[in-house]
Parts: sequence; C-alpha cells; structure tokens
Amino acid sequence: MKKHLWIWSSSLVLALPAKAQDSASYVNAYHQERSDLFVQERIRQMDAPSLRPFDYQQEGTTVQAGYLYRKQDKYNWQRGNGESTLSISSETYRKTNTGWTIWGDASYQTGKSKGLNYNESLDYDRIFPYFMADSVGGDQSQQSYLFGGGIAKKTGNWSYGAAAHFRANQASRQLDPRPYNRSAILDLDISSTYHYRDQYLVSAQMGYTMYKQSAALNFVSKLSKPTFYHLNGPAAYNKLLMDSESIAFYTINTFRGGLSIHPINTGWIASSIWETEAGSKRLKSVDDNINTWTDKKGTTQLGYHLSQDEWQWQVIAHWNSQRRIGTEALFTSQSSNNGLQKIADRSSYRYFQDSYGILIGTGKPRVWNLQLQADLSDIQEQYLSPYYNSTLRPLDLNFKGQYYWKAGKDNFETSFSIAMRKILEKDFTFRGLNENTGIGQLITNNWNYMQLEPVTLGINAQWNINSFEQLFPFIGIRAEHATAWNANALEIKVGFKF
Repeated sequence: MKKHLWIWSSSLVLALPAKAQDSASYVNAYHQERSDLFVQERIRQMDAPSLRPFDYQQEGTTVQAGYLYRKQDKYNWQRGNGESTLSISSETYRKTNTGWTIWGDASYQTGKSKGLNYNESLDYDRIFPYFMADSVGGDQSQQSYLFGGGIAKKTGNWSYGAAAHFRANQASRQLDPRPYNRSAILDLDISSTYHYRDQYLVSAQMGYTMYKQSAALNFVSKLSKPTFYHLNGPAAYNKLLMDSESIAFYTINTFRGGLSIHPINTGWIASSIWETEAGSKRLKSVDDNINTWTDKKGTTQLGYHLSQDEWQWQVIAHWNSQRRIGTEALFTSQSSNNGLQKIADRSSYRYFQDSYGILIGTGKPRVWNLQLQADLSDIQEQYLSPYYNSTLRPLDLNFKGQYYWKAGKDNFETSFSIAMRKILEKDFTFRGLNENTGIGQLITNNWNYMQLEPVTLGINAQWNINSFEQLFPFIGIRAEHATAWNANALEIKVGFKF
C-alpha cells in the first residue's frame, strides 16, 4: 500500500504544473497528436532526451486505467499463454516560455501471467536462456511499478536533456515450488542536440541501464519436491546444479550510445544506435558465476520524411542486429563451496538475429494515415551439448490505417492493423536428449511455435469526450486475433486529460 501511495503522490506532483484547458479543438489536437502513426514513429526514432522538446506541440496531462486480457492456444512455453492485468498510469508533458521541457510518467500494474513452463522469471528477454526452471509450471501473480521523467533545455542553437526511469517488478506462484522473483531496472540517459539552420537536428546520446533480479524457490512440502533446473541453453542444464540450489541472482549492466540526424519538418533521417550488455548469474551458495553473457545490439536507419499542412509521407529503411554469446561454468563435486568447485568456463550458447526492413507511410494530418512495413529476418540459435541448432528466415508484413472524425465537440479515433508472417527458410537439428522427456518436449513445442505463420487482425477505437469544462474523459477499446496461434486479446482503457 505504501508503494502505491508513493507512486501516485509522485504522479500527482508531476501533473500539477499542467494547465487546465477548456478548448475542445485543443483537446482534439492533443489526442490526435499522441495517436498519429507519423508522430508515434518519429518519437520512436527520436528517443534522445534533448529531442523531447520536438515530440509534441500540445502539452498536458493524462491519467488512465486499463484492463488487458490475452490468451492463445499455441505459444512458447517459457513465455506463457496469456495474461490478465489491471493498470493505472499517468503522464505529463510541459513546455515553458524560457525553453524548458519537462515530462514524467508513473504507473502501477497488477495481474497474472498464465501458463509459464520451465521459467520462473517474467523478464524473459533480459535473461534468456539462463532461467531457473521447474517441471510444474503454471500461472504467476505479478506487480510492476514505474516512475520516471526528464528535463530538456533549448538555448540558442543547442538543446540538452537528461532522463531517468526506475521500474520494480515482482512475481510469485502459490504452488510448490512457489517461485518468487523480484527485479529492479534503472535507466539513465543524457544527450545534446545541435539545431542546424533551423532545418535539421543533429544529436549525440548515451545511456546506462542497471538490472538486478533475485529469484527463489520456496518449497512447503518436504516429501515430494518437483524437479528444477538451472538452464544453460535450449534443453541444456548442469546436472550437478539440478535440484541443488534454489536461490539465484542476476546482474546486467548495459551501455548505449548513438548519433542521429532528423528533420524538424521535411528532410532526411539517418541514425546509428549501439548497445552492449554484460550479464551474469550466480547462486547463493556458489561464489563464482555459473553463467555469463554479452549481448550486442545495433540499429541503423536511413530515410526521408515530408510534413506539410495537408500532406505527409515517409520512407525509412532500417537494419537491426543482435549478437548474444553466453558461457557456462563447469564444476566438480569433490571440494568445498557447498560441495562444488568451479574448474572452467565453456562458451556454449549463441543467438544471432539480423532484421532488414522498410517502412512506407502517407496520410493527411489529423484526418487519416496509412502505413506499410516489411521486415526480413535471419535468426539463428545454437547450443553445444546437447547439440541444438535452429535457423529461421521469416518475412513479416504489417499494414496499418487510422481515421479521425468529429461529432459535435467530441472526437473519434479508429484504426486497424493486419500483420502476416511467411517462413521462407527453416532448419532444426536437435540431438543428445530424449525428446519424450518434459524438457525435450519443451524444445519441440517452442520450435513448432516458431514455424507458425499467423495472420493477425487488430482494431482500435477511442471516443474523446470534450463536453466538459476542464476535465476531458476518453474511452478506448482494442481487440486482436491471430489465426495460427488461435490468440485473442482485448484491452479496455478509460481516463481523462486535463
């Protein structure tokens, strides 16, 4: 309860500077600007703090509550088959006459992640494949807290910015082996931007992320404990550590930086962003790390954006890459350190991914937008023993559209999306483990899931009610269905802007 009060008292402080507005046209512009496909894409590209003054023309504060339900029949066992969550959040964005831009956001989320197997952590993408995993599986209750913000200053031809965000997560299950894990993530970013001839923004940025997680299994029954593993890769685990140590700690340090050029209205887009990560996993009773890994990611893009009062379009090509390499510790059981002694490290895991894509968009500002994106990826995952090698080349197509219209003072937003996946090449080799065992079935299921070719249909609608003096409510709904996964999602949100 104290955490909830802290989050929302902090959120209220952030919201106080925002001025109340009573103009329906202003509120319509505020909502449209934040949902516009072109604005969303520009903000995704321009993520440096010193570029935040160029995010929006309209300032204000939004508070909203939401409910999300998601369920699918075919899924990656270690990610789960759905979720049911409630959330409340707020965000504010303010500009001053003296060149300052201030923003902040806070949120709280609670609910359940469903159908997790061979993975006790909800932070899949951060620690894979080094999960602590039991053979029971099931739903996990979860809570998440987020608080953050930033500040930027425009002075002459320069702007400077800094931002910080802190997130805390916890998840548990009330069934043996009763996993309980907590994680904390701190993000820090700084950047500077030069305004070249009032046409281009040339930026340099750097940032750091610290991640910590503690994970524990808390058995109640002492008679029949389920089997649990410390995974080193797909279906791979250290037999000496199996069922031995039920408390693990993860640490990840990430450094990032980049350069970018963006037009203020019309012109060329170019950017290169890099990120390098070093992670480790250790056990409470073992002094040495049992796993270490490095993860190098990069994004390069080049494009052109045109923005006018009656017309806008953009073409952006990009290349994303990821190189994740991991090691595992080899032990002997003939010494101290809880009966274990580390004798060597072995480089055993590889995950490589390259994605090449293009995005094409066009539209009339505050009336309609269309966007088409195509991505071709090469994905390879390898593990040494038991030998595992999978390669996949999927082609992903995503088509989006949105339309706005007015009814008196009120404003309605509608959008749709159609996504399709086609597997162009695939190869899978797995040997050295009985596929009829539970952990062998894990590998077979996850590979079969990766080969599926779903068509995903989504619709979204929001009603912005502008009939009041200072508070402007809105109601939104989003529904989605994916064919090959037999997946369905429904999200409802209500809130107000002031």
